[in-house]
Amino acid sequence: VLYYSPDCGHCRKLAPVWSRVAEKLSESEGGEVVVAQMDMSANDALGFEPEGFPTVVFYPRTAKQGIEYDGSRDEHDIVQFVKDVRAGKPHIGGLPDLAESEVEGAKVEL
Repeated sequence: VLYYSPDCGHCRKLAPVWSRVAEKLSESEGGEVVVAQMDMSANDALGFEPEGFPTVVFYPRTAKQGIEYDGSRDEHDIVQFVKDVRAGKPHIGGLPDLAESEVEGAKVEL
């Protein structure tokens, strides 16, 4: 679900991307994913108050709690997020947690 405000510039910019996401998911996921949007200036979502707009939340069929998307506003990334959640991947969005040895090896001195 895309929670948006019509006055939000970021929301207006995301609108065509969201339409393409809906098309892509309806094709690739066999109609099992519903892509929706809610105008928060005209509607209330009981029990949910977005911190800002746009806010994208995926509600898996198996859970009452939604999973908020915190990635880029890119079509590919949003579609991949949905596929990852549906596949049950444990880490979704943001940067993965690195082991201490990986962090030390990734440091570069200038």
